[in-house]
Amino acid sequence: MALSIPLHARASPAAPEVVIDYPWYAPLAKKAAPPGVKVIAFPYAVDLDSRRDGVWTTSGDVRRWALSIRVPGASSLAAELSFTAVPGAKLSAGREILLRSKQRYVTAHTGTETIMLVMTAPARGGDPHLAITGLRIADAPIVPKSSERQFESYDCHRTPENEPNARAVAEIMVGGYAMCSATLINNRAGEDGAARPLLITADHCKDPDVEPESSAQNIRVYWRAEVPCGDPRTGDYSALDVYQSEQSGARHVFSVASNDIWLVELNGWPREQANAWLAGYDARDQAPQGVVYGIHHGGAAPKQYLSSPKQYVYRNVYRDEQTGNCPYTYCPDLRVDVDTMAEGSIGQSWQGSSGSGLFSSEHLYLGTLQGGVHSDDVEYASYHAIGGAWTVRGLGGVLEPADPQRRRRDGEQPPFTGEMTLNLTASATLIESGQSVTLSWEAANAQDCVADGSWTGAKPLSGSETFSPPTGSYSYSLYCTAPLGGAMTRTVSVDVTEPTGGGGGLSWTLLALFAGAAARRRAGKI
Repeated sequence: MALSIPLHARASPAAPEVVIDYPWYAPLAKKAAPPGVKVIAFPYAVDLDSRRDGVWTTSGDVRRWALSIRVPGASSLAAELSFTAVPGAKLSAGREILLRSKQRYVTAHTGTETIMLVMTAPARGGDPHLAITGLRIADAPIVPKSSERQFESYDCHRTPENEPNARAVAEIMVGGYAMCSATLINNRAGEDGAARPLLITADHCKDPDVEPESSAQNIRVYWRAEVPCGDPRTGDYSALDVYQSEQSGARHVFSVASNDIWLVELNGWPREQANAWLAGYDARDQAPQGVVYGIHHGGAAPKQYLSSPKQYVYRNVYRDEQTGNCPYTYCPDLRVDVDTMAEGSIGQSWQGSSGSGLFSSEHLYLGTLQGGVHSDDVEYASYHAIGGAWTVRGLGGVLEPADPQRRRRDGEQPPFTGEMTLNLTASATLIESGQSVTLSWEAANAQDCVADGSWTGAKPLSGSETFSPPTGSYSYSLYCTAPLGGAMTRTVSVDVTEPTGGGGGLSWTLLALFAGAAARRRAGKI
């Protein structure tokens, strides 16, 4: 039966912290669990709401709400939440990141007496809402022993050999659904045999409520989200603002649910400051040898690292031996489980790492992270190898259409997309009625342009148009978007006046003089 105890402390609207005086007395709490006995987390009813508790602040275009819940004496704490999102909203709760509405969601145990809840959302568009209806409290750590290991910053394990692959790894946000990791993978999928900007990630990172095309269109990519070795932000699941470059939008190319692989083509190559790389791959259908390693982002954390000399390889996982059919969502043809508790292993994966790459000792991409197991005596990260999907599922025909049997390719530097520039000029800014003006424009590294104001319609990325407007004031604007996200607008103004005469015609001044002379002649004064 759930235990409900009145809340002993509440947060005032101005207070960023709630302190709960939990009654630590038997039999309500187990002070020390005997060996082999599972520690119990006790339910505790609370009533906290973002509309009256915590603190809202606004910085630029971002609204932020924060509340810290502390239970003195607790060693593990989780919150039972009801989260109602708005477009662009994000909730960080302990080690969990939520990007869409979710009811009665219990966060991962933090292993501390404090849990921090943070919501962010665009300043325009309304506030998200969060209700905290209960806690799970224990006075002994509930986080599995294996998960008490520190997250490893990639920078602590950077080498000249693995750095190109780290440059290929990016954090992606898929609309309002999920945050995952992805890898820019080498290919020859272009019509001319050249590479295309293809990102490979996990199929389960797609939003199941929309078509794959819509999920791809709503992808935002964050490059070079890294911190130096020793920086405490390595394990911060809300530190995404450390990225150095971003882009948005992609096109759905290929997916196979059974192997948990999703391939999208970005709207353009990363910008130069992304310093990206096309990772080489090894799609041979065989077990990896030696030490393998993974590079990923956990939630919105900076780039992290894991490695292990021990792996377990499974073939045709969960498939019916007679028919070969897959009765489940994921039935990979080749799965590699990396033992992150083995002697000599480093780091671990966590929520948000899905879709990240596993690399061989030869620094070639092997597969995508599907999930993992974290328990008291076992911890491993489970990758679905691209080798299993190469011919059976058709991945090879997508990455290497001219030679689908080719199973090995080195990495290489991709072409970069330059920064967008936009120029719009007018041949004159002041003309007389009957005269013409020519507008000229050029948009470099843009995707499309639309005219606004005194002219309308889609425009090519460069060109000119001539107008002969009547008397008045005119404002010509050109709005262009970049393939990687972002936009620019340029505007020119043109004034058109009445004609002042000349060119064989008589001006109003001369007509007035002639009229005055005629009047004086009639009066006998001339």
